[in-house]
Amino acid sequence: MAFWRGLAVLLIIAFGTVYVMGRRLPREHHAVAQGIVQASQDRVWQLVDDTSTQSQWRATLDKVVPVQDTVDGRCWVEFHSKTAITLCQVEEAPKSRLVVRSLGNPSFDGTWTYTSRPAGENATEVTMVEDSLIKSPFNRFLGHYILGEHTNVKQFLDDLQAEAIRRR
Repeated sequence: MAFWRGLAVLLIIAFGTVYVMGRRLPREHHAVAQGIVQASQDRVWQLVDDTSTQSQWRATLDKVVPVQDTVDGRCWVEFHSKTAITLCQVEEAPKSRLVVRSLGNPSFDGTWTYTSRPAGENATEVTMVEDSLIKSPFNRFLGHYILGEHTNVKQFLDDLQAEAIRRR
């Protein structure tokens, strides 16, 4: 019995510590990743803009399901492991800028901005900016101390680079 009581106390302390540390972190999150993709700007933009095929090359994306567009623009749901995120395109300058916003997510709100520009022959500089509001202290703790705050944007660029090379 003492073992279970001690375990319960330990878990309460652990969860309390995570909660307090998460509350101390800012709710606002800003992450930027930039890189050179070895492909033309047309090819890069085709990969970025074609959400229907991204589950074939993005490591953490299981599937994409288009949903009815809104006044915000073209919309889809991304399924990642145990999470579904509804996204809508809110701005696009073809081949150079795309802004996507999350809709209706209870744990965070945010935008992802993709920009590209030529970087020499058959190379494109891509920048991805993630601006979000992370509501849950537990998610803030997880993102800051466990996963890393730039994980998502770096993973996207790594996957984009790999797919651009694969499609040569």
